[in-house]
Amino acid sequence: MLLGRILVSATGFAFVSLGTTFAAFPRRFALRVGLVARNADALADVRAIYGGLEIGVGLFLIWCALSPRRAFAGAVLGVLVMAAIVGSRAAGSALVPGTTSMTTNALLLESLALVLNGLAAWLLRPRSSAELPAEA
Repeated sequence: MLLGRILVSATGFAFVSLGTTFAAFPRRFALRVGLVARNADALADVRAIYGGLEIGVGLFLIWCALSPRRAFAGAVLGVLVMAAIVGSRAAGSALVPGTTSMTTNALLLESLALVLNGLAAWLLRPRSSAELPAEA
C-alpha cells in the first residue's frame, strides 16, 4: 500500500513541478513544446492551462496520497488523466504527420506514468466492502 501512495504522490509532485514551471515562465516553456504565445491573452492561457490546471491536479494527487482512505481515488484520477493525455497525444501524432522526437519522448514518459498509476490503483484497490470509503 505504501508503494501505491508513493506513486500517487510522485505523480502529484511531477504535475506541480511542471505546472509551476509553466506558470512562472510561460513564454520560455511554451516555446520548448512548440507553442508561440503571441500576446498577453496567450500567455495568460498558458499559465492557466499548462500552469494552474497542472498545479491543481498535482495538489489533489498529493492530498489523496497523504491518506490511505483517499489514495485509491488519487490513483484512479492519475490513471484517467494520464490515459487522456496519452490518448490525445497519440491521436494528435497519428492525425498530423511530422511530430518530432519531443512528442515521441513525451508519449513514452506519459505512457510510463500511466502504467505506474495503473500499478498504484491496483495496489491501493479496496479488497473488501469494509475498505471502501464511506459515501457522503
